[in-house]
Amino acid sequence: MAQTSLIANTARSLPIKLMDRTVLWRLALGGVLLLALLLRLWPLLAGDPAWHPDEYSFVFFPLNFFSGDLNPHFFTYPTLHYYLLGVVYALFYFFSADFSFYEWTAYHYFWHPEPLMSVARLVGVFFAVLGVWGSAVLARRLAGAGAGMVAALFLAFNVLHVRQSALAAVDIPLAFWSLGAVWAAVRLLHKDTLKDYGLAGLLLGLAVSCKYPAAALAPVIVVAHVLAGRRVLDWRIALAGISALAAFAFTSPYILLDLSLFKEHFMAQVQHVEVGRGQGGGMFHVWTSLRYGVGLLAWTATWGVIASLFYRSRREDWVLLAAVLCSYAAISWGQLAFVRYALPLMGFQSILLGVGWSLLPAKNWRYIVLLLLLVEPVYGSLRLVQIQAATDTRMQARTWIETHVEEGARIANFGGWAGDVRLRTIDDLWWRLRHFESAFGRARVDGLLDFLERTRPVAPFYRYVVQEGDRARASGDWNLVAEREAAYILVHDHALAYSQVDTAFVGVLAARAERVAAWEPQGLIEFEPIYDASDAYYVPIGEWGALREPGPAVELWRTDSLHERTRWTARELLALAYIQEADTQRRVGDVAMAEETLQRALDLGGELAEILYALAEYYERAGDYENAQQVYERIKRKMPKSWRPYKALGALYLKAGEYEAALREMEQALVMGAETPGLYNNLGVVSINMGALNRGVAYLRQAVELAPERVDIWYNLGVVLQGTGRRIEAVAALRRAVEIEPDHANAGALLRELGEL
Repeated sequence: MAQTSLIANTARSLPIKLMDRTVLWRLALGGVLLLALLLRLWPLLAGDPAWHPDEYSFVFFPLNFFSGDLNPHFFTYPTLHYYLLGVVYALFYFFSADFSFYEWTAYHYFWHPEPLMSVARLVGVFFAVLGVWGSAVLARRLAGAGAGMVAALFLAFNVLHVRQSALAAVDIPLAFWSLGAVWAAVRLLHKDTLKDYGLAGLLLGLAVSCKYPAAALAPVIVVAHVLAGRRVLDWRIALAGISALAAFAFTSPYILLDLSLFKEHFMAQVQHVEVGRGQGGGMFHVWTSLRYGVGLLAWTATWGVIASLFYRSRREDWVLLAAVLCSYAAISWGQLAFVRYALPLMGFQSILLGVGWSLLPAKNWRYIVLLLLLVEPVYGSLRLVQIQAATDTRMQARTWIETHVEEGARIANFGGWAGDVRLRTIDDLWWRLRHFESAFGRARVDGLLDFLERTRPVAPFYRYVVQEGDRARASGDWNLVAEREAAYILVHDHALAYSQVDTAFVGVLAARAERVAAWEPQGLIEFEPIYDASDAYYVPIGEWGALREPGPAVELWRTDSLHERTRWTARELLALAYIQEADTQRRVGDVAMAEETLQRALDLGGELAEILYALAEYYERAGDYENAQQVYERIKRKMPKSWRPYKALGALYLKAGEYEAALREMEQALVMGAETPGLYNNLGVVSINMGALNRGVAYLRQAVELAPERVDIWYNLGVVLQGTGRRIEAVAALRRAVEIEPDHANAGALLRELGEL
């Protein structure tokens, strides 16, 4: 009787003990998730992170869906995350909007995208915490509750996982969806219903719809199916495939509906991955991504765990190893390598460490080993978020410039477009206007003009001289400064290739300009942190040293160029953006559309000098010199202190063969301070045509001194020197032209005529 009572009491107490363990595990996991959340929120709440170049698409493209067109017209990524952000932005509108639907959209599109950027980053943080939870759940299924907790700890403090969580991107969500797909595959070892196979396919399809490389995880489902002892030719595998394709097609439908554009974008991305950016190949993620995420000790332990799992040879282990192998193959076949590509792999690495920890024989030593392995990633994560939470040097520069530099100033920006200070510029506004009109139509812009005028930001807009496509001059070019009449020069320098300034140009700056402000990351000079060399993200992945701030070293210099204070209205800003659009249309040969766009700019901007320049250049390209001359004269009256209209008018007269008028205008530009190689070159050509050969030689020599790499000037100089009988000097000039441009036909022909080639 007593024995029966003991058994009954034990049976009654057993569920309570099991429940207590479950509750304890959930509470502990909740604590880990809270730590993971705080680590990832800290930079967003305490600092002002600079925008990563790739983040733009995650603000503007989801807004395009508000036009009713769900085709992203952009297939570098699938569309699951874009659609998700579109839904989140719609909810944000309903709970926070003070404007009508289209006004709210235009307000964030044109003037203030920053709030939506914060929302997109918070969505990334949400998926990051979900990923930590997913690693715990999967590791628990593989090796028990302890393994799940350890896996969660390693991913919560994974330095690179923390680093990427502060950005609006797809890599962190991809890591979560990949864990989900593998979790569902592991379930198939013990569950074989249609629902289980459908779930595995569904999660795989969502992972692929987040980012294409997740398709490499498809074999993991097959591996789990085979290891469960089921037939290879089983229609349930087909069901999983159909489920995956359906989930992918439902969340990225226009990949099928706009197949030709998808193929174009997808193949361009494939080619980009094949070529790379100077680092990549099979060993990059082994040696860099997996090591810097968890530190050297845990990285070493990872390989020990993999060896142990091979030796132990359990079904669950083989599924996990298959996931690791497939994930690694998906990111290592090409030469393009970013550490963020390995984020799904880092989730599996944390699970490996959790499973390996559970295999340690001496339980008393397990926690000591765990503490030792966590020291590096915990320290690295804390140092990383400390740096991320500090204000990026480019954000510091932006604040200072917007306070001290007048609106409309032309700023020669050198170093590389991806590392530029993100000022409000006409080029940036043009990009937004172009995409907004493409999605919503020009009529919608017309209806919003008054609203845009009322909500026009107080912050100033500027003109950047170097644009994304002009990389040849991005490291520094004084000729460009002079030709564009830049009032300021902004340079940024860093170990990353996205911020590189020519040392010779720095010497020219010191001689010809005045430095007015500088921003340098604290601790950057004393140490050499490790960065992801392929990525334009100025937050290191290791070797923190004394670094306290992200960003490049930034300097602002002032020139002697005059700049009239101005304050553009919203209509004038849009007019300037339309001018840039008209120029783009002209360059691709759409002359009729360019003329229509230019007229729209004139309607919006009136007598704005920049618009008049565009009009004059348009007439000039059309061969209508009389109208072009009249417009340049209007600019001269409007801007009496600027040499630019005199230089432009002189070039126009040169084209028309009116040499005396050309010489008069160009010399006046010279008197007013213009010293550009183009002006001296034109003066040389005019002088030659007027028979003043020696004067022409003098002007051309001044031109090559300012622009020693311009082949056209060397060729002109060689021609005139040969005409004056100075054969040796002519040959030297022509040879220099051929050195710069070996295929220069005219220089080569003249050298052959002189018997020197």
